[in-house]
Formats: sequence, C-alpha cells, structure tokens
Amino acid sequence: SDFVKARESHAAFHQNAKGLKRQFNITVDEARGIVRACPQCSHHGPGLGIGTNP
Repeated sequence: SDFVKARESHAAFHQNAKGLKRQFNITVDEARGIVRACPQCSHHGPGLGIGTNP
C-alpha cells in the first residue's frame, strides 16, 4: 500500500509530512503519523510559521 511505501521511504530518507503526502498520495494525517512515529524526527516540532515574530 502507499502508506507502507511512505513509511519505508521515511525510515530511509526522513521526509517531512508534506513531502510524504505529495509523493505517496496519502492523507496529511497519515503522513504526520509516520513522522511522529519516527524516533529521529518526532522531536522536531512544526516550527514557527512564516511571518511569526517570536
């Protein structure tokens, strides 16, 4: 399935959720779940949006 392919690809290349969604035609929630489940990537937050003044 596309979800399994996306998970395997993320394990090798650590793409972000938006890239996984685009490349593998999965939902953004599925893509975020893959990234959150990754021990190397799960500590990265979404960051500050463009135009945010901290």
